[in-house]
Amino acid sequence: MYKMIIVDDETWVHEGIKNTIDWNEYGVEVVGEAEDGEEALSLIEQVHPDIGIIDIRMPGMDGLELIRRIREKGESMEAIVLTGYGEFSYAQEAIALGVFQYILKPVEASDLIEAVKNCVNKIKTLKSENKPHFRDFLLYRAINNHSEAKTELKQYMDGHGITLHSPMLIGILSPSADCHGCQDELQKVASLSVTSYDTLVFPGNRNEVVFLFSSSENTDLKQKARDILHKAVSDAAAILKVSVSAGIGCTFDSIDKIDISYNQAVTAYSFRCITKYEGVYDIDEILDMRKNSIMHNTYEILINKIKQKDTRPIHKILTSFLFKCLSRDTWLELDSLRLSFIYLLNAVTDEVLGLSQWKTTPEQKRLDIIKSIGQQDTLEQIFTWTENYIIDLTESITPEYHNSRNRSIKAAVDFISENYSKDISLSDIADYVHLDPSYFSKIFSEEMKQPFSTYLASYRITMAKKLLESTTLKIYEIAQKVGYNDPRHFTKTFKKLIGLTPEQYRNSV
Repeated sequence: MYKMIIVDDETWVHEGIKNTIDWNEYGVEVVGEAEDGEEALSLIEQVHPDIGIIDIRMPGMDGLELIRRIREKGESMEAIVLTGYGEFSYAQEAIALGVFQYILKPVEASDLIEAVKNCVNKIKTLKSENKPHFRDFLLYRAINNHSEAKTELKQYMDGHGITLHSPMLIGILSPSADCHGCQDELQKVASLSVTSYDTLVFPGNRNEVVFLFSSSENTDLKQKARDILHKAVSDAAAILKVSVSAGIGCTFDSIDKIDISYNQAVTAYSFRCITKYEGVYDIDEILDMRKNSIMHNTYEILINKIKQKDTRPIHKILTSFLFKCLSRDTWLELDSLRLSFIYLLNAVTDEVLGLSQWKTTPEQKRLDIIKSIGQQDTLEQIFTWTENYIIDLTESITPEYHNSRNRSIKAAVDFISENYSKDISLSDIADYVHLDPSYFSKIFSEEMKQPFSTYLASYRITMAKKLLESTTLKIYEIAQKVGYNDPRHFTKTFKKLIGLTPEQYRNSV
């Protein structure tokens, strides 16, 4: 069955299309309806339909903007557009956006059935006659975390005798500067580096070329990936006369995790702007810095001072951090120092950004930090920029965090950070700060912008993530250490907040 959605702001229209035609007879199932573009976009991201019947004129986000947005997101849905006689210019633009067909209102059932049948035939043709491109299309959607594409990719590989042995990993090759229209040429050059059947090369986002490496007997997969990517970087420079770099993600054992390895490869590649070095960046080597005890100790001290809005010791704390780094031989290179400051700032920002007045996301701040420190040419500039950033972040902490009423909340937050591993409740903490439980619950939600139970669960899961990253403790042991006596409840809460089970998270970092 091919999945179809109907998008029209008039209920009687989409209900009529859905109920007056037996779509199952044509191999189609209506999996959802929406009455505006925003609702439709959310629906498409959830169900990933094959076909969409879309009204071109709707309030808010209209049909054209919806089609434009889903194309940007890499959705492959074929669009059939409904348009009135006076909207032909809109229909022309829709065709330019790659819609399959437009139908004039009032809609005749026979016209709609014919359009959907033709649409189904087109999809079947793509799958049967354009197999290499269809494989690449499925891989592209899989790295962008379309779960149904992952399932279809497995079926495709099974049906075409393509075997990829675990473990696998993703590598990316990307120009170091804008290189419009060079993706096809870069993919051809990249393919020259691949000599075995167990590596697939396909186009990724922007100008990227993506490698899916899989294991063969007696092969070091990481080394194999490095060798191939180094050759691809060298070949691109020699043949295309362009500078490219590569990123390598972590290994994974199932296609379901392909997007995780891809995102790690993208993160690794982003460090090129720091080192200014054209080469191969491995996420495993970068993540090793997380285990640095010097960084962890400095992080704890900085968090404490930032929450106190105390900028006086910032210079001294960062100076101590710098000298400790310089005392280790592996930290003498400027590029290594850049990385150490980036990791420190990212960790600090993730912890306190929610308390600040900055209107941005942690993800955007991380990219800003990487870019800004990458632009500093000397150690003095790196240090000065870092110090100014920490001071600005400290001063951005909202006044509400420190007003008189919030002293009780701050005491409660501190109590949680010291006792999260114990069996504590809202009543316990309300009693600790000498407030009525109902009143405490109210002001906690107002000041922290979330209920007490949500904050406590989030804090415990944050602590659990750190243990998963830095220890080999069993899952039930970690659950107990962060205040969960029932491992099943811990796993359920972890997946709800993080989107992965504890085991999946540990494997992804």
